[in-house]
Amino acid sequence: MKRGLEINAPASCANLTKPLAVKQLILEVIQTLGSLDGVVNNAGMTSVLDTSEGEFASIDDTTIEKWQKS
Repeated sequence: MKRGLEINAPASCANLTKPLAVKQLILEVIQTLGSLDGVVNNAGMTSVLDTSEGEFASIDDTTIEKWQKS
């Protein structure tokens, strides 16, 4: 999408369970874009799921309880 529309679409990653990481992320965004005009809470965690095969867990193995915790 970024290449097709020739738009500036930077991406960032942070551990949102760590307050310092969140503050650093905000500073990075402001430094890159000049300001932070809006925020979307799109944080998802799979750490409450069985991730024995890596960082991600299968949605087929996710219970409602685990989904709500994530």
